[in-house]
Amino acid sequence: MRRGPDDRGGLRAPAMSAFVKDALIHVVITVAIICMPIELGGFDDIFAAATKAYARTDPATGKPHGALVTGYGAQWA
Repeated sequence: MRRGPDDRGGLRAPAMSAFVKDALIHVVITVAIICMPIELGGFDDIFAAATKAYARTDPATGKPHGALVTGYGAQWA
């Protein structure tokens, strides 16, 4: 097969979509690390609110509302 002067190979579209995907991942990480704490009052306020929310108990069960790590009863098999 003879290549012409305008034939540049077949990886241009996959390479461009990978570049766009990587750029979007960087944007999401930047927003999560910089913009969200600015809007929510800083990391101290975010973690203080999470600590307060996890410390509350459910009146129906008397157990905490949530946990960062699931207990033994929440695991399958």
